[in-house]
Amino acid sequence: MVTSIPRCAVSEMIGFLEILNDYNGAEDIARLAGDYGMEIDEILPAVEMAEALKFVTISEGNVYLTDYGKKFIKTNIEERKDLIRQSLSEMLVFKMVMNTINKAPDRRIASSDLIPILQLVSKHPEKHLRTIINWGRYAQLFKYESTTDEIIGI
Repeated sequence: MVTSIPRCAVSEMIGFLEILNDYNGAEDIARLAGDYGMEIDEILPAVEMAEALKFVTISEGNVYLTDYGKKFIKTNIEERKDLIRQSLSEMLVFKMVMNTINKAPDRRIASSDLIPILQLVSKHPEKHLRTIINWGRYAQLFKYESTTDEIIGI
């Protein structure tokens, strides 16, 4: 089975990493959530996305910034996009998305063309579609044309 990505906004994950950095790069996940008046379920998507991108590791309920995560925190916005693009490019679900885009005429696909891929990773692929589009756009893996609902290879 293909590994999915958590339904998490880019800004949520970046905010989580910056908060974790303020805790010297290591903290109990439940404590972090509690310190910010959140339920653990509210913080987990950001934690899981950071882990999927290799910015953090998780062990026994604690989360730790990796060296890659520390590098991310110290960079500017363009370098952050580069690091996210590199990490997303290594994720199987994004490899499949990019393969679909690259095989399409003019490297353009309807966003709905990604639903069969997302069905491999989610019971609710329509909900994950927006997450895939947002992360791919942020990392400049592709463009999204909202008027035609098309994804366009860069």
